[in-house]
Amino acid sequence: MLLWAVGAIVSTALLSMLGFRSDNSLAVLHTAECLAVLVAIVLFGLRFSDISARARRTQRHLFRESQIDLLTGASRRSAATSYFASHLDEMPVGTVMIDVDHFKAINDRYVHPAGDRMLVEIARSLRQGMRIDDLLVRWGGEEFLILFACPNEGILESRVEGMRRHLAAIRDPEGEVGGVTASFGAVLSKPGSGRDLSFWLGHADMALYRA
Repeated sequence: MLLWAVGAIVSTALLSMLGFRSDNSLAVLHTAECLAVLVAIVLFGLRFSDISARARRTQRHLFRESQIDLLTGASRRSAATSYFASHLDEMPVGTVMIDVDHFKAINDRYVHPAGDRMLVEIARSLRQGMRIDDLLVRWGGEEFLILFACPNEGILESRVEGMRRHLAAIRDPEGEVGGVTASFGAVLSKPGSGRDLSFWLGHADMALYRA
């Protein structure tokens, strides 16, 4: 109704300006009113579409932030469970826990910005040896988790050794921290075992502590 009223007022004003008289312009007035309302609806629709698109972009951005660790770009813990569940029925999943050695000493000696830089470099280094369908998770602090489809223990051991070599080669971009090492705990899940991710994480964690 508001659109129609606005359309009528605008149409009447335009007709008066163009010299149309009220006794012979009812049809023209009605047509002009309809046209004005149609234009208003189209403009409103375009505006609503733009607002909706912005809302969807904001929603996607917030969802991504909830799934991604902002410092390292690795996924958060919540992504690990769904990844594991979607791959376990296809083939064994390599579950690799990684703990940076003596990381507290880095923060204590060089303060936290240096530690943050090293975490960024560690995540970048780990990605270099990953395939597109592998998952890198920042598990907490200086701990990372990598999940990937893996056919056998030989390939699992080879890939973990590659990760270890990559980490040993990284350096602090600012030149403060000489380098880092890390301990690894890896286990290969068995499809059809009925065990969830927490079970295999427990075994990987025990192997990590032995390392």
